Amino acid sequence: MALCGYNGLLIYATYQNCDPLTTKLAKARDQLLPLFVMKTLGELPGMTGLFIAGVFSAALSSLSTCLNSMSAVVLEDFVKPYVKKPLSTSAINWIMRLVVVGVGVLCVCLVYVVEHMGTVLQLTMSLEAITNGPLFGIFTIGLFMPWINGNSALLGGIMGVIAMSWVSLNAQWAIASGAITYDTKPLNVEQCDYSFNVTTSLANTTHLGASAEVSNNT
Repeated sequence: MALCGYNGLLIYATYQNCDPLTTKLAKARDQLLPLFVMKTLGELPGMTGLFIAGVFSAALSSLSTCLNSMSAVVLEDFVKPYVKKPLSTSAINWIMRLVVVGVGVLCVCLVYVVEHMGTVLQLTMSLEAITNGPLFGIFTIGLFMPWINGNSALLGGIMGVIAMSWVSLNAQWAIASGAITYDTKPLNVEQCDYSFNVTTSLANTTHLGASAEVSNNT
């Protein structure tokens, strides 16, 4: 989180007087970091490729861990308890592979949903809250409240997931629909060193740099 905050400060300091979103150089906030990397490291051979390789390697390492963990959980908690005969090694391998493929396909399909629900980081933090809160409660019960039995803890966890899902998903829907908006820091395009077109109205005035081309729509 500290690194993300530091990156945000660097990006704001760099583009404070030439907002790429206003000039349409970037279409979404998630594109600001790659744009920043291209601007600062684009002249150094191989650095942008190294950045892309680092992003993909970090994403793939996390994804592979999650997929392997998910397949193991499904096998141990949802398959083995309901199978009377011990599973062979071949059957276990096929079950885990099918789970990985199924979860992977689901993740790919959810990409089309995520792109309409705000920035990736904000969405990730909101969705993590759905499970992190109930998990913290269950672990707290196990450590400090031994008189609570397993069924009660499970029921409490399920109710916590339902409650947090309602809060988080409603918040994401409100953000996606524009019902919830956040104030941003002041930005302008006065020091842009490239040409762009901006459509403005009488109520909204945009200040442009010397090299900018403006198309006023009154």
